[in-house]
Amino acid sequence: MKTRKLVTVFGAAAAFTFLGANAAVAADYKMTTLGHIVFAGGTMEFTKYGDIVKVCDTDADGQAAKGWVKDTSGVVRYTLQAGGNGTCVTKRASQGGAYDLPEGRKYTFQVCLHTADYGDGYCNRKDWTNNG
Repeated sequence: MKTRKLVTVFGAAAAFTFLGANAAVAADYKMTTLGHIVFAGGTMEFTKYGDIVKVCDTDADGQAAKGWVKDTSGVVRYTLQAGGNGTCVTKRASQGGAYDLPEGRKYTFQVCLHTADYGDGYCNRKDWTNNG
């Protein structure tokens, strides 16, 4: 009887994990800051459906991850910054204004490491189209 209950508990946990994994929306595009020392210190993701932009600080290096979303002409629509290992900042179209990116256009996304003393460095930049 104990074995049967144990199998039921594990089966329910596996089903919950499987269903939970499907409920999350994966980003359409991802990039990291360029490596400094050994590890990239930040990430940026873009999900076309909902115009979701997420910047995360991924290293306890004393630097923040800073991201920009720019029109192809170079005009900055908005910036976002996450400071502290494991922290993320997310912006989405439902917040309105500059966060609602018009469909069918290409945007330049850039993520860097940032400190108040030294500014931005180890930047990575990609052009991604919002056609979601």
